[in-house]
Amino acid sequence: MRLAVVKCHVAFCYCPALRKSNFTVAKQYRNFKNQLFFPEFMPAALKKVSVPRPDHQDDMVYAKVLAEDIGNVAIPDWQDLNAEMVLEMEKSSCHLIPFQSVKHYVEEGTVQLL
Repeated sequence: MRLAVVKCHVAFCYCPALRKSNFTVAKQYRNFKNQLFFPEFMPAALKKVSVPRPDHQDDMVYAKVLAEDIGNVAIPDWQDLNAEMVLEMEKSSCHLIPFQSVKHYVEEGTVQLL
């Protein structure tokens, strides 16, 4: 099952973070796939087309606060789509929250995704 997922999403999971065996399979599968799709007959501009990455802005994530004082974080109000709610995030607290609301803090390192 795991190898099926690796093969299905080889463009996204082709990275050294995989286990060595899965990385080897993903690398070989990508090379075979590139050889079998006849890239020599394609125009040069289309041989290396970038693969769009999935957008995770609206995904819900579990986040743990690492810093002392983050303050209040605005999250969308699911009952009124034009309103926002304010969530107080204290140190060591865990929250199920939209990724967009904590993206800045994750990049700073003050919030960790679980």
